Amino acid sequence: MTYGQVELGLKLALFLWLPFCSLIFFYLAYRSAKMLKRHIDSNKKRLHTFFYILPATLVFFILVIPIFYFQHLSKQYRYCVDIIQFNRITTTQNDFLQEQCSDFDLTELITQKK
Repeated sequence: MTYGQVELGLKLALFLWLPFCSLIFFYLAYRSAKMLKRHIDSNKKRLHTFFYILPATLVFFILVIPIFYFQHLSKQYRYCVDIIQFNRITTTQNDFLQEQCSDFDLTELITQKK
């Protein structure tokens, strides 16, 4: 995976996927609020609100997982470039580099250090 692919995935996740997930969350929360208004007395509203909104919150957090994944890949890419610069690694035959940075194109990482 190249740096351009990681950055494209991160930007798509932040600017397209996050608003989409937010819209789904607001839709599910609105539907839950309509059901709450219809079925619940005013004295039990707080606890029932929590339980009615809980599925919408869980769906939102499940849908947001790709954003965390691409953010992690971006940080790992920067970490790999920093390791290559600090240790002055010039070949791809480094065990540590192959273990920690195997998700990325190692030759691109080494050429990007300059």
